[in-house]
Amino acid sequence: MALPEPEKRRLVPSGGRHELIARLVATWSERLRLRAFTFHIQTNVLHLQHDESRIDLAHTRVYPGSQAVSLEVARALIEEPDPQEVRVTVLHELVHCRLNGMKRSGEHLEASRALSNREFDIWWEGFEEQLELATDELARALAAAPGWRQEDEAFCTAWKEAKP
Repeated sequence: MALPEPEKRRLVPSGGRHELIARLVATWSERLRLRAFTFHIQTNVLHLQHDESRIDLAHTRVYPGSQAVSLEVARALIEEPDPQEVRVTVLHELVHCRLNGMKRSGEHLEASRALSNREFDIWWEGFEEQLELATDELARALAAAPGWRQEDEAFCTAWKEAKP
């Protein structure tokens, strides 16, 4: 897996699974045509809990008005023994980059005051839940799609051989 031009990607420290995550982001961001995005990847984050109901293995923040993306990767994902789970998790976060505009549409709806605060909160909770489910299904479908098998098998082999 070759990395795109270094000036377009800020990478994690070289070596091991950290670099494999960076290479996976680089490869799949090209496949998903996210070339305009600049990714800052932070690995070894100890704890990613963005709400009370779940702990995330990774989290993506797309900065409004820019193509800058912060990808935080939990230590638990670096230690994950199953490379397929790692691929799906990273893909899930990259699909968020593509679908982020839908969330901005919801934020515009809130700003328009077309709904009361309570109505909007109810709508937003359902919207975010459905968007998360759709993102996960798309990531799993992409991970299972034929056509990239050789590179993906190379990633899986390298992941199993690399130290966390």
